[in-house]
Amino acid sequence: MKNKMKITKISIRKIPAGNPRNDRGRRTWEWDQKDNKQIVFSFRRKGEHFGNHFHKGKDPSKNPERFLLLKGIFEFVFVYKNGKKQKLVLNPKKGPIELILPAYVFHKILAKTDCYHIEYRTTYFNPKKPDTYTAEEFPVKIN
Repeated sequence: MKNKMKITKISIRKIPAGNPRNDRGRRTWEWDQKDNKQIVFSFRRKGEHFGNHFHKGKDPSKNPERFLLLKGIFEFVFVYKNGKKQKLVLNPKKGPIELILPAYVFHKILAKTDCYHIEYRTTYFNPKKPDTYTAEEFPVKIN
């Protein structure tokens, strides 16, 4: 005998902007899940720079940090703790691309086109403890 799933009601909810007080925050949505996980969906405009930081991994969602680029072209610049630099261009023209970024990798990102991406979080974002550090705080010089 097959198990039948009984659906008793549907639920629809609008996901609010992550930060309605600024332009980029109005284009970022935090989708909270019941299991304390969070999916962040973002739209970045062509020419927009973001990132320009690194994470120490104190937030489990940043160790590693996980991006899924759905549409558009991102240009990443990475700097590793040993000083090695790398440039990487992601273009998901044949399907979404996942980037898994470990802690202590400095990263800055340029949207070469309008871009849509998802960041998967294992915990809800806590703006009081963002685990985000500037280039000046990185173990090696960023230039």
